[in-house]
Amino acid sequence: MRISLRWKLISAFLLVVLVSSSLMSVWLHGMVEGAFSKYIQNRAQTQAKQLLPILENYYSQHGSWEGVQQVLNIPPDKAARLFSLSSFSSHFLLLNRQKRVIWDSHALFLGRLPVIPLSPVQLARNALDIKVNGQVVGQLVIIPPKVRALGSMENFFLRSVNRSFVEATLLAGILAVLLGALASQLLIRPLQSLASAAKSVAKGDFSRRVDINSYDEIGDLGYAFNQMAATLAENEHLREKLIADIAHELRTPLSVIRGNLEAFLDGVYDLTPDNIASVYDETMLLERLVNDLRELSLADSGQLRMNWQLLRVETLVNGVVDFFRPAAESKEVALSTMVSEDLPPIQGDVQRLKQVLHNLLSNALRYTPKGGKITVHVSLVADKKQQIAISVEDDGPGIPAEELTHIFDRFFRNDPSRSRCSGGSGLGLAIVKELVEAHGGRIWAESQVGRGTVITFTIPIVSVPPGPNTTAE
Repeated sequence: MRISLRWKLISAFLLVVLVSSSLMSVWLHGMVEGAFSKYIQNRAQTQAKQLLPILENYYSQHGSWEGVQQVLNIPPDKAARLFSLSSFSSHFLLLNRQKRVIWDSHALFLGRLPVIPLSPVQLARNALDIKVNGQVVGQLVIIPPKVRALGSMENFFLRSVNRSFVEATLLAGILAVLLGALASQLLIRPLQSLASAAKSVAKGDFSRRVDINSYDEIGDLGYAFNQMAATLAENEHLREKLIADIAHELRTPLSVIRGNLEAFLDGVYDLTPDNIASVYDETMLLERLVNDLRELSLADSGQLRMNWQLLRVETLVNGVVDFFRPAAESKEVALSTMVSEDLPPIQGDVQRLKQVLHNLLSNALRYTPKGGKITVHVSLVADKKQQIAISVEDDGPGIPAEELTHIFDRFFRNDPSRSRCSGGSGLGLAIVKELVEAHGGRIWAESQVGRGTVITFTIPIVSVPPGPNTTAE
């Protein structure tokens, strides 16, 4: 059985109010009875103190308690005038020196030893000594009446108090239902809007948003939903763009291959090594694109295999720079390194880090003009994170600011006119970013048009002293 949130909230409000009101009623009832009982006891004490001088005077005149019953067993109306004994029907006992009851206002314990419904502590508190010439000649014991044994007026008062508690509880219950309905409406309305928007998003409408009218947890939920919807919309746009880019990138080499094969079949091209080589080059481009896509897919799914080992960054960097030095010399580009001394080792995958440096240096060499320079900087980051920063700086044409934030996007090229033969697959920097983040680092770019570009990435160091296992191979 499905119960709506509205009725759950109303029921919760009602239950809380009823339980709290009931507990409060029980507590207040006990408090009223306790205060009433205390008042009765104090009244009985006052009555006893009025009676005490009369008893002391009687014993002083007669020298014993003989005949005291005739003095104390007076009509109630007269007793009320003399001692105020009838207001709450207090129970009094007169004990002689032997602790025997010689007078009982209720005739319950007359002639007995004081076997009465009072504990020793209560008896000591409610017994008043009767003294004559400094000698204790008896005791006047007070047994206050119980609240339930009071007269009709007193019980009527208590019943009125209890009835007021019940009426207050019922009124609180009605208010709880009304307040619960109002609160549930205020709470459920944004939730209903959120549920409707979530259903729209589930059907593929990523443009749906919810209005945020509060700054509480509901507002935070709405803000989080809007962010999620915006992210899903962006991801959907990127997915569609990625599929379109992949289709475009695959179409170009496939079209070239198909055209050449048709030409071979029709006899337009001869099967010479040069003609076959052009088809082979296109298949290599196609294979490289597929491999790049597979590598990105493995990185996205966290399944990219890493061969972790301790290595020296300076050895790794110098090896890659030496590999690119002939290409730089042929283009008349100065290639140099600036490596800090006493760098600690890092833990990483040598081949993956070489892949990162190869991509960055090949891009820098591609865009650096004749007579320019490329510098690779390696230094320890001066912060608490203990990282090593590696930067590749060139003095090429630079990248416009509006394009700088997209250079690590997949299939992004700041020069769309470049062909795949000279410009690669457009996935190189995206793969670089994934590889750097797989090492626990980050990568960013800085550039000014006409003044070159600097791409920097960081790798966390390992708090282990260099040893025989430290290697760059």
